[in-house]
Amino acid sequence: MTKLGDLCYPIFRKGGLKMNQEVDEKRKVYHYLHNSASGTTIANLLAPEVPILVVNLPVVIPKLSKTIEIRYQLDIDSRDQRTLVVFDGHIPWGGIPKGGDVVFLRCMGKIEAPIQSIRKVNIAEEDSLLKFGGTAYSDMGACAYLGIFRYFLLLPKSVSCVRRYDNRSLRPIYTFIEVDEKGVTWRNSSY
Repeated sequence: MTKLGDLCYPIFRKGGLKMNQEVDEKRKVYHYLHNSASGTTIANLLAPEVPILVVNLPVVIPKLSKTIEIRYQLDIDSRDQRTLVVFDGHIPWGGIPKGGDVVFLRCMGKIEAPIQSIRKVNIAEEDSLLKFGGTAYSDMGACAYLGIFRYFLLLPKSVSCVRRYDNRSLRPIYTFIEVDEKGVTWRNSSY
């Protein structure tokens, strides 16, 4: 078994294809990455005859205060009409629509926050989000940590719900992804 930061899962899916369509060499990718603003980037086909889409996305290394770009190669049929969306966090049960697929996911490591910054458990709510992580001691003292994943989704025109996290307190931020003809709109829940 590899360590948590090296886990990578290709996921197979189907749907959203139009058979007699021209192959486009570029594709718009909408992203909302951990601890950054939402944005877009362009993905390119590796070669016209090879169905591999290449996406470059930033990754922040907090201990080094450095940002690097990682190149992802995704096996996505260029005829697929669904929108490619990338985010860091988790998908709650029933969060993506029936026509949506997880194309790829990768563990991005863990985020930490001091224990005193974590919200107290409310018995009427679902289980604590710390079930994805745990507690440990670091240079901050007692801290809680949470593992987060980078999801690559193919979504039809619909509304999806995902869960992202605040870096300072690990509080959940529910984000609704609205996909329509104009593109993607991200709507965050208030706390």
